[in-house]
Amino acid sequence: MGKNKIVIMLAMLLLSEQTLFGDAPPDGPRGAAMPAVEGCYRGDLRRTAAYPAEGVANAPRVRWQFKAEGRYLSSPVAAGSKLFLGDEAYLYALDRASGRLLWKQHLSGAGPALIAGGMAFLGAAENSLYAMDAMTGVSRWKVLTGSVRPTSPALAGGLLLFGGGSFRSRPDDHGYLMAVDAATGEERWKFKTGNRITTPPAIMDGIAYAGFGNSGHTISGGQIFAIDVATGVERWETPRLLDLSGSPAVSGDAVLFGISGNASGALMAVSRWTGQHLWKFTTGGSVHTPAVADGVVYFGTSENQAGSFYAVDIATRKVLWEHHGNAWIDSPPTVAGNTVYVADNHGVLMAFDVKTGRERWTFTAGRGQLYASALPVGRTLYFASGGILYALE
Repeated sequence: MGKNKIVIMLAMLLLSEQTLFGDAPPDGPRGAAMPAVEGCYRGDLRRTAAYPAEGVANAPRVRWQFKAEGRYLSSPVAAGSKLFLGDEAYLYALDRASGRLLWKQHLSGAGPALIAGGMAFLGAAENSLYAMDAMTGVSRWKVLTGSVRPTSPALAGGLLLFGGGSFRSRPDDHGYLMAVDAATGEERWKFKTGNRITTPPAIMDGIAYAGFGNSGHTISGGQIFAIDVATGVERWETPRLLDLSGSPAVSGDAVLFGISGNASGALMAVSRWTGQHLWKFTTGGSVHTPAVADGVVYFGTSENQAGSFYAVDIATRKVLWEHHGNAWIDSPPTVAGNTVYVADNHGVLMAFDVKTGRERWTFTAGRGQLYASALPVGRTLYFASGGILYALE
C-alpha cells in the first residue's frame, strides 16, 4: 500500500471517530461516547416538567388503560415507542400506542426511570440503583445505596447522579449525593450531606442541585446543595430551611422548590449561582413540586382540607391566576403547549389554560391521593391513579 493511501486512511479514521463521538461535554471525560437522555422524571434534567408536546387541550377520551399489579404507580416516563413505570412489586415496559405489556421485572417500589443508551436506570425499594436493558428488562448491574430507596437518577458526562442514605438506625451514613459510571455502576464520587437526600438531582450547566426535607430525619430543617457534577465538590449549600417538599426545578438564575407546613408553607427561590435567598411566596399551606415554563412557575398546595393551584411570574412574583378547590393538590404539575395539568387528592386530573387559568376539562379517576405527575407525549396524556395507567387523547 502506498504512503499516500496510508495517510488518507488514517485521516478517514480520525474523521470517523470525531463523527461518532464528537467533542465530549465539559462535564465528562474526553473521547467517551455519552448516551443521550431519551426520557426522565419531569421531562428534562432541570426538572421543569415543560414538555415539547401538544398535549390534550379539549375534553379527553380514554384511548386505553393498563391495570398494574399494585396500587401505587410511579410517574411514567416515555422513550421512543415505550413507557416505563413501576409499582410496589414490578417495573413495567408498555407499548405507548396500545398499552400492551412488553415486559415486567420483579422490582419492589420501582421509582421513575431515566432512559439512555438503551438502558433504564432507576432506584427501587431493594435499596439499590439498577441498570436494566430497556428492551428486555434484564438487569445489567446494581449499586447498593443504603437503607432506603435512592432517588430517581440524573445523567451528565457519563455519570449517573442520585441521592440516598439511611435512617436513624444507620448513623454512619445518613445521606449523600453519589455519582457512578453509567456503563459499569462503579462509584466516581460521593458527597456526604448529613441527611438522606430525598429529591432527584436537577442539573444545569454542570451543577447538580439536590436536597432533603425534615420528615423522618434526625436533623431538623431541610437544605439544598449545589455540587459540581464532574468532581463532586460542593459549590454552595443553603442554610437550614423549613421542611423541603417535593423536588426542586432550575430556571434561569433560580432554583425553585416548595416548603411544607400550614403556617410556613411557601414556594422559595434561591440563586443557582450562590444559594442566596431571592424570594419567597407564602401560601398558608404546604407547597409541593413546581413546574416551570416561559418564565412562569406553577405549583399546588395543601391547606387544611382544601388545596390551591397558582401560576406566578418568576421575575415579578405576581400571581397571574389561581384556582381554589376542596382537595389537597400534592401531585407535581406538568405543562404542554397552552395547558398545565395537575391532579388533586380526590382523584381528579385538571387541565388549565396556562395564560388565563380557565379550566379546560377535568377527568375523574376517583382513586384517592395522587402523587404521580401526568406525562404528555404528542397528543396523548398518560396519567396514573390507583394502580391504573390511563392514556387520554
